[in-house]
Amino acid sequence: MGAPFQRLLALHEHDVARMRGRFGARVSGYDAVQHSRSLPPPEPVPLAGRLPLEPPRELVSPVAVQTMSVVQASLPGGFRQAMLTVMIDARGEKARLFVHLCATDANGDLQSLDASQPLFDAVVTMVSEQRRRGGADLHKLVLRVRPTDRGASIDVTVT
Repeated sequence: MGAPFQRLLALHEHDVARMRGRFGARVSGYDAVQHSRSLPPPEPVPLAGRLPLEPPRELVSPVAVQTMSVVQASLPGGFRQAMLTVMIDARGEKARLFVHLCATDANGDLQSLDASQPLFDAVVTMVSEQRRRGGADLHKLVLRVRPTDRGASIDVTVT
């Protein structure tokens, strides 16, 4: 073996021995306080100036309608509950949008469904209109749809 590999192996063995010592101390309770101080406390997470609010019903309704149409087309035997998750990864000027749709079928089995282009377009419209209206940036939106006798109940959660 070459010299660089030997140095890497020696560093690795040292790290493994150190971790075993820490793990053993925590498991046995011996000197746990000393070992727990070896890691710095996590940095406090600053709170945003504005917390995101639920988008108004007129923005959510088109998304719910498209969600229902995809679920009904994908699960013609019926469904118990559907969940649309929208994740927004905004970094600087660019943002990425992820849409995932899943539902429980009539038997209670969880199914992952493909979002249609109209559903994705409705989500983009909702997010951009919410932002245009001055709403705080959303990180995650969860839309739950449950069938009822009168159509469907909709529950929205944002973070």
